[in-house]
Amino acid sequence: MSNKLTGYVWDACAVSGVKGTKLMIMVRLADYSSDEGVAYPSVETISRQIGAGISTIRNACNELERDGWLVKKQRRNGNRNASNLYFLNVDKLEKIALEENAKLRKQREKLSNFHRPDSDRSDSDRTENSKNVRFDPPESGVQGGFHPPESGGDPQVNSKHDPQVNSKHDPQELLEGKKSKNKFDPKLAKPSNVSDEVWQDWINFRKEIKKPLTETMCKQQAKKLSLCTDANAVICNSIANGWQGLFPERPVVHTQKVNSHTGFSEKDYQSQDPHWFVGGGNV
Repeated sequence: MSNKLTGYVWDACAVSGVKGTKLMIMVRLADYSSDEGVAYPSVETISRQIGAGISTIRNACNELERDGWLVKKQRRNGNRNASNLYFLNVDKLEKIALEENAKLRKQREKLSNFHRPDSDRSDSDRTENSKNVRFDPPESGVQGGFHPPESGGDPQVNSKHDPQVNSKHDPQELLEGKKSKNKFDPKLAKPSNVSDEVWQDWINFRKEIKKPLTETMCKQQAKKLSLCTDANAVICNSIANGWQGLFPERPVVHTQKVNSHTGFSEKDYQSQDPHWFVGGGNV
């Protein structure tokens, strides 16, 4: 699995109009590939993982090859066909991703010129050193190039002093308390009617789109999926379409028309051919 290529795929394909099934194929190939862009998953494996038909996968791969995103090479193992070799166009992905990354960096630099008013700053921020130092975080979290984060940053983490914390408490207890809140593992929240493999794909997909699953989110989705006849298909459909939410099928409720006539409850009425229709012809 190449985290670097996965980041390139999301950034480059998003601004190039690659969506739906083609986008998910590129993501899965990046997951299977090396940093050089070489992967060889079978068409059946990709079809099963993103919930699309085999013919749909093949047509999408042909379109991706035509548009210059990849090159595929057929292989044979003796008299049997083996899985294709896929060569992702790393140069194209990297070029577009870095250009998009540079645009985002310029936008953030413009936003960083706006300073917070003194009334919104805590005493710990008003140090002599902080007056002359400005911190501009790079787009990827690592200076000097494009490196998508592997685990993603938590926007709720704040290094500022919390005024609600009582300084009389044991610092070690406070530290352990904060750690315990961040130990939620979505794998343990897998609904009973979802397979381990599909649920893991859903967790990975949410991480890739920078929307990791939370405990509350898992509970709500488990309620939705509990009403589904095929929960795996619902999740695969969301992954294939690039949706961050789940959209279960609506159950069809059949209602029986109430008979307003009385006295016929014990009668058994069955459909019969009319008296004038015998042997398929008119009499």
